[in-house]
Amino acid sequence: MAGRKKKPDRSQATARATPEPRATSARSAPPAHQRGPAAADVRQTLAHLAEVERLAQIGSWEWDIVNDVVTWSAELYRMLGVAEELDATFATVLELVHPEDRVRLRETIDRAYHDHGSYMCEHRMVRRSDGAVRSIQSRGEVLCDKHGQPIRIVGTAQDVTERKQVQDALAQYVALIVGSEDAIVTKTLNGTILSWNPGAERLYGYAAEEIEGHPISVLFPPDRHDEWRAVIDRVGRGDHVEHLETVRLRRDGSRVDVSLSISPVKDGQGNVIGATSIARDLSERRRAAEALALSEAQLRGFAARLRSARESERSHIAREIHDELGQALTALKMDLFSLKQSVPEPLRHPLRRKTDQMAGLIDQMVDKVRTLATELRPAVLDSLGLSAAVEWAVRQFAERTGIECTLDLPPQPVRIDSERSTDVFRILQEALTNVVRHARASRVDVHLRATPEELVLEVHDNGRGIRDREIDDPQAFGLVGMRERVLPWGGEVGVGTAPQGGTSVTVCIPLGGGRPGSVG
Repeated sequence: MAGRKKKPDRSQATARATPEPRATSARSAPPAHQRGPAAADVRQTLAHLAEVERLAQIGSWEWDIVNDVVTWSAELYRMLGVAEELDATFATVLELVHPEDRVRLRETIDRAYHDHGSYMCEHRMVRRSDGAVRSIQSRGEVLCDKHGQPIRIVGTAQDVTERKQVQDALAQYVALIVGSEDAIVTKTLNGTILSWNPGAERLYGYAAEEIEGHPISVLFPPDRHDEWRAVIDRVGRGDHVEHLETVRLRRDGSRVDVSLSISPVKDGQGNVIGATSIARDLSERRRAAEALALSEAQLRGFAARLRSARESERSHIAREIHDELGQALTALKMDLFSLKQSVPEPLRHPLRRKTDQMAGLIDQMVDKVRTLATELRPAVLDSLGLSAAVEWAVRQFAERTGIECTLDLPPQPVRIDSERSTDVFRILQEALTNVVRHARASRVDVHLRATPEELVLEVHDNGRGIRDREIDDPQAFGLVGMRERVLPWGGEVGVGTAPQGGTSVTVCIPLGGGRPGSVG
């Protein structure tokens, strides 16, 4: 391979790049007197060396500093995607180094040159054949002549790209484990703890050095050993266990609720050799869920009390309007009649038209008072019960809207407590109001049936039907109110599109629990 004949000075030598031997093209054939069995052994050794380099992904190189000639092994040419016809010099080698690493590599070689020592440097090189960036670990040693002047640098270059990728991935994996808030534990299939992250220390109270090597069973309450054996049998078959909610023991003996996800650990042949578990503390979540449930229960209780108070107030106002205002209007009408009769006959005729108009206005006011009192609290609900109130509400709805209605009532009157009767009646009113507002229906079917166990109210219309987004709309306060009315009783409200079209509302309220109710 051609090289420069001009001897470079030392500063020029340190400004060029690291060489690498060209195994075949840079070495001349042995002289004739050396050919024979010994030459064959040399060739065999070189071939063996080349094979070893290929398997280890290690190339060798040599830089003749005086002549600025670099020779590479065949493996190094292959690793860097360079044709073996390349006349390599320090500068041509440096061109292959990643631009961000060139200065660092040049400075590393410069120090080794001046110190007459060796170096090791990990850097990136850009493979010429496909432009791929490879991580290379270079090692070199400076060789001097008898006067102590550097004349050659020899060394190796190993492709460590895959190893570095594994190391980077492992570093990220370790960082995730160490930084995780969850408890991550690795153990053998017989339960011996192999690794224990800081999250496990915080959750269970054991330091890694005092728990690693001990059985995982120290974390199990006495009643959970069978559960663990069933889990580890599944993992041993290669299964994954997800989100198992269970209980574990802390170092101080206290119990902690956890959610476990357990995965098998396999060797290179795919055999399960252990398990990794990730445990998440459920204590805070459960406390939050309990607090939320308590808050919801309190809000529902408060809402129920408000509804009860409102119904009581409506009943009171309805009675006051009916009794006081109704009686006053009746008395006024009677006084008007007496006044008309007491007027002398000659004067009675001119006043008759006026008194008749006044009597008509009083009758209208009496009707409005009765209507208002009924809308506030139908007297029929308190006096005759739920069945009669449902019949009255459906008849009033049909008369007011002109929509055809059919009613199916049980043969015997439904007798339940006042609170449940009121809730069912108000749900019926809301369902009929929604028919007018949204359904565009021409027919409504109402069914009321009762057993000793439950009361069921069904309202079907033949309108446009309700959409899913309307059912789930949190702003649909009418539907929300229906559901809230039955929750204290453990009941349910179902709203959806009926199979035959239109909207169907189904209310189910148990009669066996809560405050007593009966059918008779």
